[in-house]
Amino acid sequence: MLAISQNGVVGIATTHTRVCYWLPMLKDLVVLAFIGQDARHLEQLVNRVYVYQNNYKYRGSPF
Repeated sequence: MLAISQNGVVGIATTHTRVCYWLPMLKDLVVLAFIGQDARHLEQLVNRVYVYQNNYKYRGSPF
């Protein structure tokens, strides 16, 4: 996974080999909650993903 900040800083992370199965959910639900946010507040952002656009309704799924 690759992330690039507005000032050009690049972040790279490895993903699980089964990412292809949950990539659509990641792109459509999770990533949107992180766009434009400050990564220094990661714990708050992770908590916010759960309620972002009613994502809590997906509990019990790979989400």
